[in-house]
Amino acid sequence: HYLPGSLISTTVDLTTSHRGFWQFKLCADPEANDQECFDKHVLELEDGSTKYYPDRGSVKYNVTYVLPKGLVCDHCVLQWRYTAGNNWGTCQNGTQGLGCGPQEQFGACSDISIGMSKQRLREMPDNDEIPYPLFYYMKNGYFDAQQGKDEVVGNDLEEVQEVDMVEEVL
Repeated sequence: HYLPGSLISTTVDLTTSHRGFWQFKLCADPEANDQECFDKHVLELEDGSTKYYPDRGSVKYNVTYVLPKGLVCDHCVLQWRYTAGNNWGTCQNGTQGLGCGPQEQFGACSDISIGMSKQRLREMPDNDEIPYPLFYYMKNGYFDAQQGKDEVVGNDLEEVQEVDMVEEVL
């Protein structure tokens, strides 16, 4: 389970290099059976690009992507699609070259979920039910409490504060 806008680590075990690039895409409708659904949510790398160009084969690539901030789903399908670039063909400008024209494609899918598994602020428990000390953050109307943690990691938090009393949160 992932939070919207969080980072997702991927591992691609590339046994042979076919040049080209790969992309990760998400479809929020597990019943959809067309590429158009995946093309709506192309994941970005941390530098903002969407295509990863592996430089060699027989390597496990560990690549981090950013999940869309506004996407929430109980059952998303994550697609990995590798478009090879080692076939000779006709380029868009009419010349011929390696990686031009139709290329082989490889793919795989995985099921994931994205959402806020935290309580909504308006559904927050009574003060005596909240653990102390309290670390919290507010983002998109959600409340997250963590007890006994020195830091909260992996959520790309906008604000993390330690408070002495629950009343300060309210």
